[in-house]
Amino acid sequence: MDSEISNTPGPISLDGKTALEPQLRALQLLQVAYLITLICSVIGGAARAFMMERVMSQGTSYSEIASTMSAVFGVWRVASLIASVMMLIALNLLARSPAKAQASGLARSAFVLSLLALLVSFVSQFAPRFLFGSADSRQLSTITMGISGIETALDFVSDVMLLEVLLRLRRFAAPASREVAESEGLVRAAIIGALLARIVVGYGSHFLSAILFSHAGSSQWAGFLMRLPFSLAITIGMLWLLNMTAKELREAQHAAASAQPREAADLPAILSEQEQAQAQSSAAYRNV
Repeated sequence: MDSEISNTPGPISLDGKTALEPQLRALQLLQVAYLITLICSVIGGAARAFMMERVMSQGTSYSEIASTMSAVFGVWRVASLIASVMMLIALNLLARSPAKAQASGLARSAFVLSLLALLVSFVSQFAPRFLFGSADSRQLSTITMGISGIETALDFVSDVMLLEVLLRLRRFAAPASREVAESEGLVRAAIIGALLARIVVGYGSHFLSAILFSHAGSSQWAGFLMRLPFSLAITIGMLWLLNMTAKELREAQHAAASAQPREAADLPAILSEQEQAQAQSSAAYRNV
């Protein structure tokens, strides 16, 4: 009986005007983090394709462009770290969501997985340097691919959890909206499909582009251009969902704040009715 009542859509209740402020701040942080991630993906991918083209097609040695590569990827790593920290802060804020939203546990799990993914990314950057003298190139490549696979799996699961958190918050803010209910499944399927497609293309783009293009440099640019549409689709989809979720939360917060003065205005009438009932009850006892 309790489960049937709790699953029935209805207006949400908030304790004060600032009840949803942590979630709104989290959505703003996530928007900035996704934009930074997209910029890093585009610039970093283009820089890598350009430099690898010079090395493989034009015969340029790594030592000749080492300083340029170090500067570009140094900035890329710093920007990526900032975006990752912003996402962790946002997930921590989303973990404070109201209990009725049923999103706190998922947000905490996504926080843990995102933190593990960040730690694994540090390992992937520094492990080759420590293993360079003790492992041959084949072993080093296998270890690097294994670490990259673990990081990719952690990122994928945390992204799916974050997606579910946003969908639940949107549904919580607008439980009676038919548009929200009808679009939820489509949004979930589209973003998860884009995430899976990006992983598949990311691991297979090198081999596929090498088959389609005869020149090594062309294959580098082709691999980058094959991955780019999926990164754009994921970022645009998540930014749209973040914007719509923030809109629904603001409207719910405004509705809750507007309802409080009406409830306060009705309070004297309610007290008056209670006093009249108490007076009638007292008079009845005296008559008896």
